[in-house]
Amino acid sequence: TIADLEPGRQRGGGAALTIDHLFSTHFGGEQIDLIVDDCSHVYDWSRQSFEYSFDYLRPGGVYILEDGHWAHAAGDLWQKDRIWSDKRALSNLLFELIMLFGSRPDLIERIDIHPRYAVIRKSATAPRIGPLSLDDLILKQGRKFEPI
Repeated sequence: TIADLEPGRQRGGGAALTIDHLFSTHFGGEQIDLIVDDCSHVYDWSRQSFEYSFDYLRPGGVYILEDGHWAHAAGDLWQKDRIWSDKRALSNLLFELIMLFGSRPDLIERIDIHPRYAVIRKSATAPRIGPLSLDDLILKQGRKFEPI
């Protein structure tokens, strides 16, 4: 079973409702094998999408996060014209997922990062705990992570 998420098109606080509706309507609330998050390409909306949808991924399932490279891509469009320069880079979410991987190996088994996407494999023994709060789950020695 596969879900392709684009809740970032909502552009607001209704992402949780949209994601819950998507999974309950199309998948009966059951956990699925693969989530392809082609969300908004920006940190805040993609983070929210991950936090609300990861619980719907079955243990051992795969979450693909696309287009995490845009803020670091070569070319005038990205570096000179600075498209989306008012948005925080999606690569920040990858840094947070790496920190989550270290903090909670019971949730994430593996992360493979490619130039245009990342593959996050959920741990085969991951508990179903509901929507995640990366702020609460990531151990940071009392420090605050500041996305760019």
